[in-house]
Amino acid sequence: MGVKAIVRQAAGLRGWAAVGRQSLVDLRAVHAAETAGAIAFYALLAFFPLLLGGVAAISVVADPSWAVARLTTLLGEFLPAGTVEVQAIVDGAIAGRERIGVLAVVSWAVAGRRLLSTLVTAINRVSDVDEQADPLRRRLLVELCLVLAIGLLFLLALSTAPVVELLWTRAGGLPGSRRLVVEGTTLLLRALLLLAAFATLYAVVPRGERGRQPVLVGAVTATVLFLVVHAAFVMAMRWVWGNLSLVYGPLAVATVLLTWAWYVGLIVLFGASLASHAKVMCLEGRSAREAGRQHGG
Repeated sequence: MGVKAIVRQAAGLRGWAAVGRQSLVDLRAVHAAETAGAIAFYALLAFFPLLLGGVAAISVVADPSWAVARLTTLLGEFLPAGTVEVQAIVDGAIAGRERIGVLAVVSWAVAGRRLLSTLVTAINRVSDVDEQADPLRRRLLVELCLVLAIGLLFLLALSTAPVVELLWTRAGGLPGSRRLVVEGTTLLLRALLLLAAFATLYAVVPRGERGRQPVLVGAVTATVLFLVVHAAFVMAMRWVWGNLSLVYGPLAVATVLLTWAWYVGLIVLFGASLASHAKVMCLEGRSAREAGRQHGG
């Protein structure tokens, strides 16, 4: 490697370090931790109505036991000792799906609307746009797009593992390697789904031309952070779940989900801020100080 190539590479690394550092500085300036807390609060309020409504809908066209198994497995990643409580909730939701269906729709309409509004406002706030100037019509279209995307991701998250396992079995895969292949393929598909979700958020929510490269930088970073933090969070919950149950009692499940939603909110906002700063500082060539002023820092 020549001297000029080394200099260019070092300059590139310093440039990206400056982008990341300024993103963190501006996130702190706009109180991103508190905003992530608001996102987590509304997400928790909206999650269970969405969960119960989804179970009620799935049980109409599919075996209810399949829905119970998939949902308890999904939540069991975060609640190693709480699957019994979750399964009891899900079983009750299926038994009373006629009554719960209406309640879930109403609850989702209220809490989900606040979640989407808070999420859109937060992403605009950490980006190089004025969130107050977002037209109402565009804002509603963006929120509708997010609803459809969330619903699709929810269904895909439930069906990825069983579909991969079914395809592997029909393809005549070796039984001994089934678990490894299914888990690896599921992880890959999860990463691709996350990447698509984050890229959609960062490209659609903020107004104006975003640029493919900055959006991809933010989406890739958010995806990697999500997967790493998820793995660390699951391991931590296995160690501290007993203590959490003693401290919070029946609220331990909600506490875990609320904490995880807060981490996810921070990851979403950091990815959005990084994408916006990459656009301003790399594509537009502005300094860190100018980027700070443009992002409300």
